[in-house]
Amino acid sequence: DYYRLNADDTIDHAHMQNGGSLELSEGARYIINAGSVGQPRDLNPKAAFGWYDDKQRTIEWVRYDYPIGEVQQKIRAAGLPEALATRLEVGR
Repeated sequence: DYYRLNADDTIDHAHMQNGGSLELSEGARYIINAGSVGQPRDLNPKAAFGWYDDKQRTIEWVRYDYPIGEVQQKIRAAGLPEALATRLEVGR
């Protein structure tokens, strides 16, 4: 997600959880949600994160597979609630 604060202090919003990129405007201010590695909430179990390139003034959103089963085993071994392990499979 990104939120751009306009000159009149309003905020623009766009969803980009499944990938994509954004060229940042010179002089604009942004609030960036780069995603969640390990516990996304958008029904996609892949890790979500953003790469920021300060030279090009861009941010790219990336989705990445990770070993969910191994993480679930560690959650269970730690005695944490089962819901924390099972929700990783569905991304919520």
